[in-house]
Amino acid sequence: MQKPNLKILILAIIVVLAITGGIFWWQKDNINKLIFGESPKACTQEAKLCPDGSYVGRTGPNCEFAACPQDQTAGWQTYRNEEYGFEVKYPKEWKFQEYKDTNEIIKFIDIDPVRVYSEKEMSERELPFPLVNINFEEKEDPATPLSYEDRIKQYSSWSDIILKSGEKAKKKDEIIEYSPNPYYSNKHNIVYRIGNYNYSDWHKNVFIRYVSDREDKYLDIFDQILSTFKFIE
Repeated sequence: MQKPNLKILILAIIVVLAITGGIFWWQKDNINKLIFGESPKACTQEAKLCPDGSYVGRTGPNCEFAACPQDQTAGWQTYRNEEYGFEVKYPKEWKFQEYKDTNEIIKFIDIDPVRVYSEKEMSERELPFPLVNINFEEKEDPATPLSYEDRIKQYSSWSDIILKSGEKAKKKDEIIEYSPNPYYSNKHNIVYRIGNYNYSDWHKNVFIRYVSDREDKYLDIFDQILSTFKFIE
């Protein structure tokens, strides 16, 4: 019987080992991908400004910008006040009413999901507060002016915050157990004072008030309304 050529045998063993090793590493790489996924790609630390004022970064295997949050206020009504220089949005189906004094100057604005009252109704009797009320810091009485320090003290217990629009504000959040106005008792009351912190033009400050039963059914929508507030040039 003819003996096999030793060189051919060694070459065959090498080829078999090479093929076996290649198959092993191929299977190992695919199993890792199957279990752990593709090796993560390092994305650049960039940020994209979204219409609602938030930011999103790059993500995923292609390092694309994440989708911006859906604009929940798209299609809302926009209220613009040129005298006080601001605008704010509110749900399209909600009720809206401006109230003016005898000189046709706007005193306050009511916004509510159910109803608002006419100026005549407001003058005749005490009525429930709307869900959202916007009013303005009254001009100072020259006979009893407040000092700078006194004005600071008025809001010393209020929290300092920054709205999504970037506006600085003071915030008061409280539960009112009792009020002379029966419609105001046992209510959740949140007030934001937005405006000039130097007090040089303090009567241009805007107050946005939220008044609700403790169930706070519309609190999320109020937060969305507040997020649309901004001063205009």
